[in-house]
Amino acid sequence: MKQRILLGLLAVALLCATPVLAKDDKKGKEETKEPVPTPVESARQEKELLVANINNLKNQQLRVAVLQQLLNEEVSKLRNIQAVFCDAYKLDVEKFRMGMYRYDEKQGKFVPMESKPVSAR
Repeated sequence: MKQRILLGLLAVALLCATPVLAKDDKKGKEETKEPVPTPVESARQEKELLVANINNLKNQQLRVAVLQQLLNEEVSKLRNIQAVFCDAYKLDVEKFRMGMYRYDEKQGKFVPMESKPVSAR
């Protein structure tokens, strides 16, 4: 249920996140004289652009929050799987996560590495 809510929020955030900052490129189009906006119209347009940009920013922040929540859930699942794996093969979880084991095919089991691992994760 929780994931469905998060996915729904993500879908809404993705649909609403449309950039407003970029203006249409008028190169190649016939230029027509448009009436010069009055100061009141200009101020209204600037306010509308500001509101649109604020909404875009809020939608992007929501999208990041939802993605962060999903990432946290996946990390939690991975850590649980690692714990079960280490328990099954009688390995130290922290050493496993640091990459301090390698599988020895001759012995048919995981053995601690003699030197430091290449990349600790």
